[in-house]
Amino acid sequence: ANLPNAEEDYMVHKLVGKSFGEKVDETDLIIAKELVRQRFIVGLMDEMEESVRRFNIVLGVDESKERSQQCMKEFGFGPKEENTISAVESDG
Repeated sequence: ANLPNAEEDYMVHKLVGKSFGEKVDETDLIIAKELVRQRFIVGLMDEMEESVRRFNIVLGVDESKERSQQCMKEFGFGPKEENTISAVESDG
């Protein structure tokens, strides 16, 4: 946007901790990109269960613990219960 108070490289400034009056350079951009790579986790809504599984790995959640399993179950993730409905046989 061409606003009079718009700051160039806003996120780079924020990520590397520089004031908005200070210049940022390519080194700052490299540092900002590395911070994003190390600290941000991205998931896909279309693949929510897989995304949550990956979040748990990154965050160190032990999915084998009962408390973690209960939490996952409450939010609709985790092992699926098998369908116990048996097929009905037809006479014909």
